Amino acid sequence: MSWLSNYLSSSIGRKQLMAVTGLMLCGFLIVHLLGNFTLFAGYSTETIDGKIVEVCAFNKYAHALTANKAILFLAELILLAIFGSHIYLALTLSLENRAARGNVRYDVNAKAGPMTLSSATMPYTGSWILLFLVLHVATFRFTDHTSIEMGLYGLVSDTFQNPLWTIFYIVSLFLVAAHVKHGFQSCLQTIGFNHPKYNGMIQTVSTVYAIFIFVGFSSIPLWFIFTR
Repeated sequence: MSWLSNYLSSSIGRKQLMAVTGLMLCGFLIVHLLGNFTLFAGYSTETIDGKIVEVCAFNKYAHALTANKAILFLAELILLAIFGSHIYLALTLSLENRAARGNVRYDVNAKAGPMTLSSATMPYTGSWILLFLVLHVATFRFTDHTSIEMGLYGLVSDTFQNPLWTIFYIVSLFLVAAHVKHGFQSCLQTIGFNHPKYNGMIQTVSTVYAIFIFVGFSSIPLWFIFTR
């Protein structure tokens, strides 16, 4: 297994590993957003056989995700490992680039193209995203919502009635979009999709992906604000 050790200890190997974990996180964002779209189905109750029954697609979706504690723990552990690996590799590679070049760079592939605002601010948007992630998980994953009216749906609705949190959420999603716009493109180029024939298409796909992430997630707090 010395080849694997040598590969992972090399700069190229770690860049490619960071690219793979980055693409995994991009995939997770899509899945997470699609799941959150069930919030738009709203919340209501129906009386069936004299009993009040909750009708909420989002709460059912959340319950399905958390019903099996063993699978949930394993999934969260894998996700944490992916996040942790990506952050660690980004930090170490950035520090190595600083030491080698004398300035701060965060670029998975230096040959991927000219420096842009999105690529130049990757360390800063990444740091903000980490802070946002911690607060997001603390607010929605580790807050007891069992006593809240409408359950987890009610927690989401109540949270987005706070204008400061809503502004912070939307600003954070804008920075997430800026981060993944460059990151998605750079990751694909790092693992080999780097050719003048389709680099333009990759840039377009990265831009569309970033817009979808920003508009999709940002529409959720706005929907709660204007419909409650």
